[in-house]
Amino acid sequence: MVAALGLLGVRRSRLGQRPDQRVRLERVLVHARVWAAVHGHLAVPREVQQDGFPLGAWLFGQRNRAKQRARQGEPPSPHLQELVAIDPWWNPPWDLHWQRNYYRARDRMRAVRRTDAAGDLPVGKNALGKWVKRQCTLYDTLHPDQQRLLAAIGITAEAAWARVAPRARASRWHRDAAENHPFE
Repeated sequence: MVAALGLLGVRRSRLGQRPDQRVRLERVLVHARVWAAVHGHLAVPREVQQDGFPLGAWLFGQRNRAKQRARQGEPPSPHLQELVAIDPWWNPPWDLHWQRNYYRARDRMRAVRRTDAAGDLPVGKNALGKWVKRQCTLYDTLHPDQQRLLAAIGITAEAAWARVAPRARASRWHRDAAENHPFE
């Protein structure tokens, strides 16, 4: 009978279906909401605990399960939509390290609150500045959604070029000058 209904081989998510599991899921989601309210995202490092709950490890497991289901052509578990409601980028298609750095840059841009976003880009010798510079350099190769996220904080293709180009132009000028006017 199960085969006649075409249900063989279909794995279903049970998380949240049984009352005891639903209660546990609600508790976990409370931890996720608290973290997101404080930090503005769910790009939680694996070792992080929220009020004693291993939120980072739990999210790590959820990301792995979601990717596994996607590889197998299965739809996402229904409870994952609740995480999407908290943070649409809780499980980005790119590296989570990129997402964490994006949030750091976003928070930096919010802190300075100036109108000249390109001038406020933290391009420098610290880790965040190096990350921003790399995004500016690689802007055209980023995922379109990464470009949209960066644009939301003022890092557009134009701002990226304005930030990277002056140095590149200066380097070319020095190189050309050295080639055309060798020192004697």
